[in-house]
Amino acid sequence: MQLNKKVSKTPKELNQEIKIDQIRHGFVKVFMRDGYAGASVDDISREAKTSKATMYKYFPDKSYMFIDMLEITMAQAFSGKAFKRLLDEPPKVVLAKILYDLAEWSTSEPRPSLLRLVVSEVERFPQGAQDYASGIARNVTEPLKSIIDKWIVDGEIRHHNIDDSAFQLSTLVMAQAQYPIMLGLERFDNAQLVRISNEAAELFLSRYQI
Repeated sequence: MQLNKKVSKTPKELNQEIKIDQIRHGFVKVFMRDGYAGASVDDISREAKTSKATMYKYFPDKSYMFIDMLEITMAQAFSGKAFKRLLDEPPKVVLAKILYDLAEWSTSEPRPSLLRLVVSEVERFPQGAQDYASGIARNVTEPLKSIIDKWIVDGEIRHHNIDDSAFQLSTLVMAQAQYPIMLGLERFDNAQLVRISNEAAELFLSRYQI
């Protein structure tokens, strides 16, 4: 039996990877700071410490850089779990804690900056907004639906449309928590995030708790 041998990369291939990473570091920083319209190729070239000719060798124009930046940042934004603790406790005990985790997660970078970017560029890059929505569904709405469904099975929460309630509850928390960041205002402190989480939990429980 012949074992597969690990193929070593040539110095040229390694140098290309280093150069692409260098360019990516530059345009991610510039786009996240200045947006698509506000970012110039000159700015990216300076930030990446790479000539424009070299950048165009790997990325034909600015739109290719922006799409690549969205993919990189989406992967980073949705790599961590929104809910740190799925505790086996009744909703009246744990829901506010779960929603606090969500509020904290939604206000941690790069999520707010990424949201602001995909919203501002939805006409030019609609796929970015669709991918962001898919990430929220995968990392927030679906896990929250599973939690609520378990409480229904356990007889803690009455039967209802969990697709609607999970979406409404998560949107209520995230929209409030991210609101000042989206407007460039001072971020909510911990006490304010706790208040948002507690009030959202109380609203949900008043409607669905048995």
